[in-house]
Amino acid sequence: MPDKWQYCTIGDLCDAGVLELQTGPFGTQLHAHDYVDHGIPVVPTEAIRNRQINHSVLPKITPSKAEELAQHRLERGDILFARCGV
Repeated sequence: MPDKWQYCTIGDLCDAGVLELQTGPFGTQLHAHDYVDHGIPVVPTEAIRNRQINHSVLPKITPSKAEELAQHRLERGDILFARCGV
């Protein structure tokens, strides 16, 4: 590792304003009736395997529902962590 690198946590980077951590959508934000055959893909945890997104299993939502969930939209350069609640 280069000499100038420093160890820090994701929390440290959030506190410093270097990055933002966003969770969801989950729970009351998405219901079975929100899913449609054609639309905007949503990335559920089960679609993430071997450091890749399996696009063949992505559920879809309408553009209007996607707009409601715009704060969760993935952008180029984002890092996606799979997280399962219990």
